[in-house]
This record gives sequence, structure tokens and C-alpha cells, in this order.
Amino acid sequence: MHVDGHGEPPQHRKDSGRSGQASGELFRALLLEDSDDDAALVGYNLKRAGLNPALRRVNGERDFRAALEESWDVIISDYELPQYDGLQALELVQQLPEPPPFILYSGAVNTAIGKHFVARGAFAWVSKDKAAELPAVILSAVRRPRAVEEDGRTSGAWSLRIENGRG
Repeated sequence: MHVDGHGEPPQHRKDSGRSGQASGELFRALLLEDSDDDAALVGYNLKRAGLNPALRRVNGERDFRAALEESWDVIISDYELPQYDGLQALELVQQLPEPPPFILYSGAVNTAIGKHFVARGAFAWVSKDKAAELPAVILSAVRRPRAVEEDGRTSGAWSLRIENGRG
């Protein structure tokens, strides 16, 4: 597992799409997180679950915007960052031609905020006190069916919530 706040993620297989991923196979995940400890916990939980993503960490708007020039299978974002927030990140992701699933991962999120994010198009939200649940949510995101509406955009038909033991 490689978590990098500056360089490129490790090379990944050209066929690492959003479906058919098995534990241990590579997928590309972008993590928007300002806390070193929380980023390390994400990496730890993914490794513990047997996942091996090419995980790239960025911690601010400029680096996040630059990272979106690349293709990602899933984006995981904190809610509160210095001078940027998860809602701004979600709105930016939704402007992409093929937006990847967006997972809000934060300790500052209550039910109302989580529901708001899902209503705005996030795939799911996970409270940081349920960090061990994040790998299952990520797998659901990278394996989800890519339902396509008439206008070619992906539908938000699937959403998940993990908070305080309620799923």
C-alpha cells in the first residue's frame, strides 16, 4: 500500500475498472485529508481488510484540483479542511465528465450533514469513529453498477451510511 501526499500513485493495471474488483486487486483511490493520523488510519484499515489500492493523499484544494486531472475509481474526502471543505470537493467532482464515487469520511459529520451529502450526490458517508467500516463502503463504491441515465450521467441510485453503529 502506498500513501503519498506529493508524488504519483504507484502504477496500476490498465484494466483496473470499477467492476469485478476482488480483495487484493488494485484500484485507484484519491484521499482528501489534512490529518496525517487520519490518513494513516485509512491506509491501515484498507490493508487490514486485504485491499491494495493505489492510494494518493492530497490535503488541500490546489492539490485536489490537480489530482482530478487523473482518473480515479473512488474519492474519499474529509468534511473540514483548512480553507476548503468536503462539499466544495463534491461539487468539483460532480463537474467531471465521469465522476467517480465520492465518499465523505469525517469525524465532524452528523446525520443531517451526511444525508445532505448523499442528497447532493455522494455515494456514502462514514463517520471516522467507524473507520473499520470504510473498506466495505469503498468496495461497494468501486464495484457498484454504473447505471447510466439518458443524458449519460451516472445515477445516484445507491447510497450508504455508516455512523455510530447504524448502517
